[in-house]
Amino acid sequence: MDYNHATGNPYPPPTQPGYSQPTQPAGYGQPMQPGYGQPHPGYDPNGYSYAAAAPPANYYNPNPYPPPGSGRGRRFNASFVSSFFAGMIIFFVLYSFITIMIWLFHRPEWPEFRVDSASTSGFNLDMDLSKLIGKLDVGFTVQNPNDKYSIFYEPLKTVMTYKHIPMTYSKTEAFSQVTKNETTFPVNFVASSVIAPFILRQQSTDKISLDLLATGWIRYKSPSWTTRSYSMRVYCDDIVVRMSPNKTEADALLSGQKTCKVGSNLWII
Repeated sequence: MDYNHATGNPYPPPTQPGYSQPTQPAGYGQPMQPGYGQPHPGYDPNGYSYAAAAPPANYYNPNPYPPPGSGRGRRFNASFVSSFFAGMIIFFVLYSFITIMIWLFHRPEWPEFRVDSASTSGFNLDMDLSKLIGKLDVGFTVQNPNDKYSIFYEPLKTVMTYKHIPMTYSKTEAFSQVTKNETTFPVNFVASSVIAPFILRQQSTDKISLDLLATGWIRYKSPSWTTRSYSMRVYCDDIVVRMSPNKTEADALLSGQKTCKVGSNLWII
């Protein structure tokens, strides 16, 4: 039996009764004996040694620059979009302001309408049929009072009414006027409308009072700009016409020349 010269103890230690000491392969370490230092963190007291776990490595980014389209690129795009919309808003505000200033200082006037003449052909009340029949031609004169704007008229739709009841309709052609111009045009009606008997009994047979309402769209044009289209209503009330049951009446306008009301919103009572 060999002895450990440092400690004086037999080596290897004797086997205790009832226990067997496993044989260690050659080259493996033995358990630490009293008096020795603490084992290495990778040392296994059963004789097996393991390498200690390496500390976690610090993260290293091989590409320190942001990817394309991020960071500065996104900020540039957002700034460009904001500047674009801000510029558009400023442009529209300035354009609207300039348009309003021009409109206030050079505001165009509505055209002037009047009824100058009327002629009839077989235009009368048929008491048996309770109808207004025949032809009525009304001569209109329209004047452009503006010295800076010409006027373009889209087709005007005109209705003839009797006691606020529509009798017949007519439509004019589109036309235009230069500044300070006066134009005459006819509006032709063909009546074949039933009138309620209780209204018919109150009406004389030699003359009748009618109302005319024309509606349409107009635009003003100057050498530098053209306005948007404006809705126009022309109302001519109390147009007294002589009826002619069996003949043509060239001068059937009994009420004389009538100036009409013109505007975009007219209260018709």
